[in-house]
Amino acid sequence: MAQAVGQILDFYFDFYTTEYGRRCSAVHDPIAAALCAEGITADVAPCVPVTVDDTQGPGRGQLICDLRGQRTGWHDIDGAHVRVVLHTASDVAQHLVDVITA
Repeated sequence: MAQAVGQILDFYFDFYTTEYGRRCSAVHDPIAAALCAEGITADVAPCVPVTVDDTQGPGRGQLICDLRGQRTGWHDIDGAHVRVVLHTASDVAQHLVDVITA
C-alpha cells in the first residue's frame, strides 16, 4: 500500500504544482485507499444523495453532496446510497507518513 500511496501523491503533487505554485495537494485518494484498507476509520460519514455536475460550467465533474438538513447533526438520508466521509477518527496525515515510511 505504501508504494500506491506514494505514487498517488507524486502524481497529485505534480498536477497541482501549476495550481498552487508548489508540490502539494488534497489527499482524498490516499484517504479513500486508507479507508478501504482499514488503515483509518471514519467517525463522521453520513449516507447522503450525491450528484455529478455534468453541465458545461466551471463545476463540471464535481460531486455535489446534498448535506441540506444536516446542521443539527449528521444523519443518513433515506434512499441515499453514498457515504461521504467528513471526518476521520485519527490523524490521516500522520497515518500516511507512517505507511509511506514503514
